[in-house]
Amino acid sequence: MSHTATKFLVVLLIGLGLVVIQGVLAWGDGFLSKEQIKAIYGLDRAYSFLQHGGMWADVLIVVPIVAWIISRYDVSYLSKPGLITLGVILAVVIVAGVFFRNAAEAGIPEAHTRGGKTTPAGIVHGVFALGMAWTMLLYYFGGVEPRAGADMLVISSALTIWALMGVMKFNPIWAWDKTAITIVLIEIGLIWAVTVFRFKP
Repeated sequence: MSHTATKFLVVLLIGLGLVVIQGVLAWGDGFLSKEQIKAIYGLDRAYSFLQHGGMWADVLIVVPIVAWIISRYDVSYLSKPGLITLGVILAVVIVAGVFFRNAAEAGIPEAHTRGGKTTPAGIVHGVFALGMAWTMLLYYFGGVEPRAGADMLVISSALTIWALMGVMKFNPIWAWDKTAITIVLIEIGLIWAVTVFRFKP
């Protein structure tokens, strides 16, 4: 096996491992599946870990993309721009975590946050999101060598699907609303605005 393939496999397994850890923590919390939620809490209106579209998008799209970037590029994590990027992402992840935690206080309970609290699975998800976003932003904004080229179009297309899946819950009580549509449109708009700005054939 080549060095590139080995690196891809190692990063892939680490990324998937973090998702599995979230699932194990959700199971320990009684929120792995809708059947478990019903049996333990008696709830019909709740979103389990396995119903979370973002989790499936992480497994099928985000983790493979990040593994591919790390295996093919030298990512400047510890450069000055890399560390500044990490600081910005950390602040965004914390703010987003507080926002979703507060929103969940009166909302439908789910695996990562409910009752105004972030669950253990949610904390691991925050760490996972931090690492994934750090790699992606360095890729898009020039923190990789050699500079990203036409492959950016493929990655941006995959992330467009991720944006759609990320807000979805595979549960009959969930439906597209104005908030979900707005989030998706903003994410897709940002993905392609950066792609057009940074694209190099």
